[in-house]
Amino acid sequence: MQDCYIPTGNEFVSLPTLNQATASIESFTVLHMGYKGMLAFCGGESKPLMRPFVQAEEGDLLCDLKWKRECDWIPRFESEKDGICTEGIFLTPIGQKAFAIRLAITNHSGKDREISCGFSGAWAKVTHSVNEDKTVVGQRTIYSSVWNDGPIFDLSIGMPVIAFAPMAALPVKWEFEQGEEISYKGIHDCRLKSGESAVLDIFWGVGFEEVSAATAAKELLRQSFDAVYEETLCWLRKRRKTVGMPDVDSLLNRNLFFNFFFATGMTMDTEEVVMVTSRSPRYYVSAAYWDRDSLLWSFPSILKADPQYAKELLDYVFTRQMKQIGIHSRYIDGTVLEPGFELDELCAPIMALSRYVNATGETACLQESHIERGVEKSYRF
Repeated sequence: MQDCYIPTGNEFVSLPTLNQATASIESFTVLHMGYKGMLAFCGGESKPLMRPFVQAEEGDLLCDLKWKRECDWIPRFESEKDGICTEGIFLTPIGQKAFAIRLAITNHSGKDREISCGFSGAWAKVTHSVNEDKTVVGQRTIYSSVWNDGPIFDLSIGMPVIAFAPMAALPVKWEFEQGEEISYKGIHDCRLKSGESAVLDIFWGVGFEEVSAATAAKELLRQSFDAVYEETLCWLRKRRKTVGMPDVDSLLNRNLFFNFFFATGMTMDTEEVVMVTSRSPRYYVSAAYWDRDSLLWSFPSILKADPQYAKELLDYVFTRQMKQIGIHSRYIDGTVLEPGFELDELCAPIMALSRYVNATGETACLQESHIERGVEKSYRF
């Protein structure tokens, strides 16, 4: 049976393989300008990258997960077994180099229960993606850090490449083992009386190295899960569209947000807005730049959702990508990936610019120097 996923993400971090059957994060991805594409952090053969667990004496209490999306984007599941109800939320907060997971556990069993909950998994590899996935040859390590009172997952190639790190809002005991696959487990134990609840929030920060990764998580801890959750909901609500039919609205906005966060993003190293074919390694030509895909397919819905962001994307196209305008495909830094002239790649920036001006009525951008140069270059062909 083919795995079924419920992807989510923000500008910096994508979760393309959140497994609906197990609530496991099999991988997460980030864009990297210096490496001209995307890095994916992947789990192992026997264990996913991270999987939540809720256990009692009789065993695992997470089963038969029922999913929905808050505001058509934030994945949320419910599970019930032996009177223990669990609600899980996978949040990629807007504007943060991080993601967060909440496990809310309530005892409805009618008696006191000893509960163990948390996350476990294995970090097996990092892949680099531009059309093809290649395993990054480097040193993957895990170690304790004073910056987060827990582990740091670190990738280096003689110098830092990228790291990720958790911080929890409740006491968590971390166990980990360095090996070909780095195994770990974070455990929170609690005793719940009948009717009582426990809420475990774990924040995962991503950064260039130890300090930036740990403090990205620490900043979310300072703000609290509830605060960044409400901020993200507010952001999503402002951009939702409606046609007056709830079922159609749900499909419309789920696709709108998927396009927004998987066809564009911000690079982890330079914090630049870019457009890509896809931020999911499941797509057959992921993490490349094609004018046609970005500007004729993705740009129209982004323009409807957020005209200001659409202008930032046009600025990216008319600066970094304009040098090789008309070339079949490029890397996200604008250099040639697949050579060869194609007419639709040449025309797409001008068509997107026209669409933007007609939709917003804003004509001042036509006098901006990088826009003028790009239009002139396009018409010289």
